[in-house]
Amino acid sequence: MAPSATPIGPGDRAPDASLINLSGHLETLSAGWRERPAALVFLRYFGCPICRQQVIRLRLDRERFERAGMEVVLVGHGSPEDGRRFAEERGVPYRLLVDPTRAAYERFGLTTGSLMQVFGPQCVAPMVRAALQPGCRQGLPHGGNLMQMPGAFVVDTDGVVLLAHRSATIADTPTTDQLIAALGEGRRAA
Repeated sequence: MAPSATPIGPGDRAPDASLINLSGHLETLSAGWRERPAALVFLRYFGCPICRQQVIRLRLDRERFERAGMEVVLVGHGSPEDGRRFAEERGVPYRLLVDPTRAAYERFGLTTGSLMQVFGPQCVAPMVRAALQPGCRQGLPHGGNLMQMPGAFVVDTDGVVLLAHRSATIADTPTTDQLIAALGEGRRAA
């Protein structure tokens, strides 16, 4: 997947896309930020231990996101069935959308990674630590792409990007504090 010409950043309009919800119906990505600002979290693939660990952390921080007035929208790729299975097994309390062609990933500038970004020394220890946690064991890609890079974006209700985090390695995921802080910074700038 080739990177977009100019990756979106803070202050840019977030691109929209029609993705598949867990009921198998099309849903626009913008529905996630229509009523409340949203943290869009693009997962690597549903079987990734680091992504599973990240989703557990996001689930545990649900009340913090609610107090901040933020919606969390997870985006994965693979099939809707893979997404449903992932959501059920992980107790995902958030909207989860599936992007089988990874078109939204591309629009947000999330590419496939290099061997160093996916398997390099900075990835091995975090991957092993994540895989040793309950519920984070390595799973099959199930139609996902093992080389897909993750990322996260905070988008306000006007569709303006407040945070654009494209992971430098597969282990580089923003914390809840970073996601919520981006919302606060965006509100102060307005």
